[in-house]
Amino acid sequence: MSKRSRKNRIYKKNKAILNGPDKAILSIAPQKNTARPVKRARSYSAYNLNNYFYGGSGAYDGAKDSRTSRHWSPSAGVADAEMLGDLQPLREKSRDLFRNNAIGRGAILTMTSNIIGAGLKFQSAIDRDYLGMTEDEADTWETNTERKWENWAGSVNCDSAKSSDFYDIQDLAYSSYLQSGECFVLLPILQRHGRYQVCVQLVEADMIQNAPGQYSNKNTRDGIEVDDYGAPVSYSIRLDQADWKIVKAYGEKTDRPNVIHLFKKERPGQSKGVPFLASVIENIKELGRYNKSELAAAVISSMFTVFIKSNNENALKTPLDDDLETDTNASTSDDLDYTLAPGAVYKLEDDESIDLANPQRPNTAYGEFISAQLREIGMSLQIPYEILAKQFQSSYSASRAARLEAWKYFKKERQKFSRRFCQVIYEEWLTEEILNMRIPAFSYFENIDIRKAWSGAQWIGESMGQVDEGKEVKAAELRVNSNFSTRTQETMQMNGGDFTKNVRKQIREAKALLELKQIEAEIKLLDSADVIPIAEEVA
Repeated sequence: MSKRSRKNRIYKKNKAILNGPDKAILSIAPQKNTARPVKRARSYSAYNLNNYFYGGSGAYDGAKDSRTSRHWSPSAGVADAEMLGDLQPLREKSRDLFRNNAIGRGAILTMTSNIIGAGLKFQSAIDRDYLGMTEDEADTWETNTERKWENWAGSVNCDSAKSSDFYDIQDLAYSSYLQSGECFVLLPILQRHGRYQVCVQLVEADMIQNAPGQYSNKNTRDGIEVDDYGAPVSYSIRLDQADWKIVKAYGEKTDRPNVIHLFKKERPGQSKGVPFLASVIENIKELGRYNKSELAAAVISSMFTVFIKSNNENALKTPLDDDLETDTNASTSDDLDYTLAPGAVYKLEDDESIDLANPQRPNTAYGEFISAQLREIGMSLQIPYEILAKQFQSSYSASRAARLEAWKYFKKERQKFSRRFCQVIYEEWLTEEILNMRIPAFSYFENIDIRKAWSGAQWIGESMGQVDEGKEVKAAELRVNSNFSTRTQETMQMNGGDFTKNVRKQIREAKALLELKQIEAEIKLLDSADVIPIAEEVA
């Protein structure tokens, strides 16, 4: 059979299984596309078309079983299935790092200091337009409410245990949230000074657990009963070894919250929170061990340890033995040890020699290694290395950039804490005060919109601070003059203050200064008037 006839037979065979565009290609250039039809027919079989449109083997290298991922066995399950069983050891290790590890403690204290600081201060901000109040009426109401709130928040009577004021409670609640991954808050109404008021009671995460006979299932999640949508229904609180208390999440008649659950939800369906240090617990622990090893090696190196090698059975006898034998308070020969004294020279026997133990410490790579590890830990915790290590040795721009990057995260966490802790407690306090007619608020209970208008508030914490205050102030003035910002915004960002209140105080201060100058001028006039008659009398 000729070569040409064999190519024609292949062409006709392939053409029989094709149609559409492939036939058109073959009709144009059959001699150059004899292999193409077979490949096209195979790649677009019914099975391959189904995978092409509806799924099959993925295109991600990370999903494939390779040599590098051979022993990688990630868990598979919904959020609570992967988390609830690990919560207890995670909490225990996280709290241990806070107690005994400098890096773990430093990370949590850095978060608490920057987000809570000395405490988030309340500033009333009612919706005066919606409520139809004049400026003077609104200012009077806000001032009166702020005064009453400060009387409550600044006293230990706001604490159910009467041991902390509201600002200390903020610090404790957020620190517990970071260490344990969550914190629970009860709002009992207790009697204080002959009247009833809302109080705050913190409950550690470990105390929320299944009662005897309860097991985690669809509607029970390690002490939290949820409905079919995952909303909390009640909490099981362990009071002591054999006593549990069930607290409803919301009041049956009022729907007011009885429990505040502080935690960070990272996945849909997640019922409880994991500790802040969960992803870096192992890194921090190993780094702590390495740090202790390096410290021990450096201490040993500073001791200049000497080992005496000898075949002489009397080698343990030191040159000081004669003096020690005459001392009635001296130790026995079993307690003797070779000692190196400053400038001391001891003669060795002929069969004795000295070996020096030199651990070659301090390690020259120690600092760079610690810095690299802290950068990795800080990246996971969203705390820049400069903030985590408290080292600002770079330029002004680099230090400020690190501070700004950290402040984005700190600000987000502060706002979340304000919404879910401070604001909820304030609304409950305000409702109780209005119910007891200690604060007037017309139509407060008519609907949710009016309640929100009355309970509007801002929670002001410490400012970010300035690396170079002069440059920061000039930049703020430029933003205001260019209409990129307002004086109110810049005041809050710079020191957490209130521009309007500052202006009012400055007006009062200016009036006081003007009165002071007038008084000083009158005194000068009186002094001059007293001097003139005396001069004339002498003349």
